[in-house]
Amino acid sequence: MLSSQPMSSLIRELLERNPNPDARMRAYIADLARLESFIRTEGPQSFRAGIDFYLLKTRYEREYIEMLHDLKPEFSKKVEESWAFFFQ
Repeated sequence: MLSSQPMSSLIRELLERNPNPDARMRAYIADLARLESFIRTEGPQSFRAGIDFYLLKTRYEREYIEMLHDLKPEFSKKVEESWAFFFQ
């Protein structure tokens, strides 16, 4: 299902709790794996990938923040501060 070993604890926990996931859970995990790959790399590398990244991080905001805390803690604080500015 996943092309590489997931690094975020969120995806690892989902895979451990759901050894035989149904189609909806597989799609959810695949979306999170794509979001994780954007976080682990330098982000989207094309216009289409940028749209995909935007859609994933807005659809899964809580998961995005959790993966940022897990994979890039120094960057997650900056993101939370910038979001807090908009939601005051």
